[in-house]
Amino acid sequence: MKTLSQELGVGSVLNNELIGRAESNRANRYSVVTIVSSAFYNLNEKLKSVGHEDLSGLVVASGWIEGLYLATRELEGSSDNFKKLIAEQKMILVDVMSLIESYKESPALEAMINNLQPVVTAFEGVTYGESAEVTAKKKDGAIYIGGGNEYFADENTIQAITTAITTLRNNLVK
Repeated sequence: MKTLSQELGVGSVLNNELIGRAESNRANRYSVVTIVSSAFYNLNEKLKSVGHEDLSGLVVASGWIEGLYLATRELEGSSDNFKKLIAEQKMILVDVMSLIESYKESPALEAMINNLQPVVTAFEGVTYGESAEVTAKKKDGAIYIGGGNEYFADENTIQAITTAITTLRNNLVK
């Protein structure tokens, strides 16, 4: 990772300090998410600043794929709320596809678009409807708004998403 990041001109983002922080906090899921989120934002900005916008799209897509893959590994015995969180990824998938389609001239992103098609198809089974309650809560100085569209997926759809994302992820890491 260090060699690749240096070759891409983003070695200042993915450095030993970051790797060390992630390693020393790996037992604290919240800390790891915070570290990775910050690194992702910084990496995205750095890739754009060195003229690799298309790689930024690949980073976004790949990060989403890995995150969904990891989430589907936790499905066994999970609650319906967790399955609903998987279904809600349909919104994110739409955004990811829109982003990478904006860089279609890149062969790598064209391949990613094609590779994501089975995942897009699997998410077609996700439905949504209006939530009964819209809420607004203030926490830690921010306002969180909930409600609105609520996403649903039956067991067959969850299994189709799991299979599609697992196949895609495993093919990408080869």
